[in-house]
Amino acid sequence: MIEDTPLISVCIITYNQEDYIEKCLKGAIEQNFKGEYEIVIGEDYSTDKTREICKKYSKNYPDRIRLIERPENIGVMKNFISTLILCRGKYIAICEGDDYWTDTNKLQKQFDAMEKNLDINLSFHQCDILDSTSLPHIKPKKFTKYQDLEIVGLKDVIRGNGGLIPMASIFFRSSILNNYLKYVEKYTGGHYLLQVIGSLNGALFLQHNMAVYRKNSSTSIIKNVKNNAIHNEFWIHNHIQKLNDFKKITGGNYNNLIDGLILKEKLNAFRSFKISKKYRKELYKELIITRDLSYQDRIIYNLIFKNKYIKKMIEKVYRLLK
Repeated sequence: MIEDTPLISVCIITYNQEDYIEKCLKGAIEQNFKGEYEIVIGEDYSTDKTREICKKYSKNYPDRIRLIERPENIGVMKNFISTLILCRGKYIAICEGDDYWTDTNKLQKQFDAMEKNLDINLSFHQCDILDSTSLPHIKPKKFTKYQDLEIVGLKDVIRGNGGLIPMASIFFRSSILNNYLKYVEKYTGGHYLLQVIGSLNGALFLQHNMAVYRKNSSTSIIKNVKNNAIHNEFWIHNHIQKLNDFKKITGGNYNNLIDGLILKEKLNAFRSFKISKKYRKELYKELIITRDLSYQDRIIYNLIFKNKYIKKMIEKVYRLLK
């Protein structure tokens, strides 16, 4: 068992990821870190062989791994939050079960960089994206705008709308957890919130490609949510609520930027084929009052979205073109 308090906790959550989890665990186990670090795995009662694989690694590395075996499935966010709370390190590194690290010195590099930048609470780095479509392929996610060890401003992080910092690259001080936990339980996803709260003093960027994160995998939460109209609408409402909370978290210094992101979210939802007729009608009324709908949007709404037969035909064409 792990006795000494670790400098770093690696937080891994997993559910039904038997095809991915071993690669994730290997990337964490093979780290060349000079100090003590632990790997905390929240296994959410998988129905495939994920738990069996995690138990094998836990048995083989009892001085490194703490396996949390849920007695029932509690869902992604509850699993993530409760696993985070059990992390004891001064720093926490995130690697979800379908992602993996490719540099055995990742933890050491981020630890060293953060120890030299004591006012910064979060660091991130370049990654590769593995697009798990019918023809899987890897492409680099490059940050050409930033230099190595540059402090990325909070404005850029907010403007990224959750997509700037790859989850598999996040490395942060556990001292921000209390502030994070005050808000995160309200949301369907905690990635964007972690980016913002961790970057209130800026985020440290490392120009090293040290991980792979999967896009469009079978276990992708965002992909599965957005393919269901009811879940998608709940996600949109939740995201807008999160953006409104950012105004408070950031002391009102970025309200114009955040209001712009909220409007963009509503317009994207209004133009989407993946929301209900009722929700589109509600958005239409709201956006008409605020005068944020273009004449084109109004024409499309009245000619297409109000006519279910034309809407179905246009939707089929849209999906074929996409």
